[in-house]
Amino acid sequence: MKKLAALLCALALNQGPALAADLIRKGPQILPPPPPTPSWAGFHVGLNGGYTWADNPSIQISSVPLPPPPLVTPQGAVAWADRFAFGASGSIAGARSGGFIGGGQLGYDGLITPHILAGVEADFQGVLGATGSAFVSNATTQLHPTSRLDYLGTVRARLGYLLTSDFLLYATGGAAYGGASSSMSIFQPAQGVIGGVGTGAASSTRFGWTAGAGGEWMFWPNLSAKMEYLHYDIGSIGSSLIATSGGYDPRYLIGNPFDNDTMYPYAYLTAKTHTHYSGNIIRAGVNYHFNWNPPLLSKL
Repeated sequence: MKKLAALLCALALNQGPALAADLIRKGPQILPPPPPTPSWAGFHVGLNGGYTWADNPSIQISSVPLPPPPLVTPQGAVAWADRFAFGASGSIAGARSGGFIGGGQLGYDGLITPHILAGVEADFQGVLGATGSAFVSNATTQLHPTSRLDYLGTVRARLGYLLTSDFLLYATGGAAYGGASSSMSIFQPAQGVIGGVGTGAASSTRFGWTAGAGGEWMFWPNLSAKMEYLHYDIGSIGSSLIATSGGYDPRYLIGNPFDNDTMYPYAYLTAKTHTHYSGNIIRAGVNYHFNWNPPLLSKL
């Protein structure tokens, strides 16, 4: 009896480690959670900043002589009238430069297929430093033009391809608008007693188009960084001015101011300026993705 009890104890002790190992192997295996999958579908909002420069930073000016008012210049047209107008015509380069551009954007994206994304985006940027001026002098005339771009905005569609789950390449295009202004001053010191002088200015919001491309990297489940290039063309702005040259002999103060012998004749011109606003933008930005895709929009 004692031998049987001892044998059973030995068998139990011999099987204990094996049973324990079986219990360990059959237990649930705990694995770390997988990283969250980037979600491109939904609304996003962000900030951007970069540099913009003009395609053709020049102002065109064309001038023609005007017939003088008879009461002011009874002699009629004066000899220098044509030269006065010819000197105030031409193309002036360097009237607009580049500058910093920065602002924000808001958009919505949807996935057409697992790799193709389509969406819309609107942005608005202020522009600093995109003001140019020039000083041009020829034999008869000094011209001082200025032009400026104060702000620029776009409303664009974009179509992209996901190279990986977190990197997007896209093309974009749509409408653009911007606040443009220009001015022109004319001075012709050799014409008449007071010289030829005139100035004109114009400003307005112009509308046009934009197109470009970019890349965006989802470096965190809700955050992405992007680089983007855009070309824009918002059309032209023009201004008109009238300039005059001539003057009175100082003796008119003690004589007859309407005496033709004491009056220097005047010459007049009318001028129009033309400035075209097109240029390029290269910028970086960050977006926050809400990952909220309303059911109605997701079916579009």
